[in-house]
Amino acid sequence: MKDVKAGARYCTDADDKSQHPVGSTWTNNRCIRCTCSSNMMSCCDMMGKPIIKTGGCIVKYDYRTCTFKVFHPEDPTIMCSYGAVGK
Repeated sequence: MKDVKAGARYCTDADDKSQHPVGSTWTNNRCIRCTCSSNMMSCCDMMGKPIIKTGGCIVKYDYRTCTFKVFHPEDPTIMCSYGAVGK
């Protein structure tokens, strides 16, 4: 959350520095969804961050679809256990 100056007409995205009018909602190229109101800009991660519980497993993020996959790169038969936080 970030305060918006009184009378501001735009919010500025912290990641790509793009400007968005008050009253708008957008998702940036890092899958962060933001809403700009007259007094505050609030943003949240659309994907969350995985906490991997199975050794050897890795995460691959797809920022075009705002999704991720958790898998074992050497043995696809291993089921990777994980949880996600922050979504």
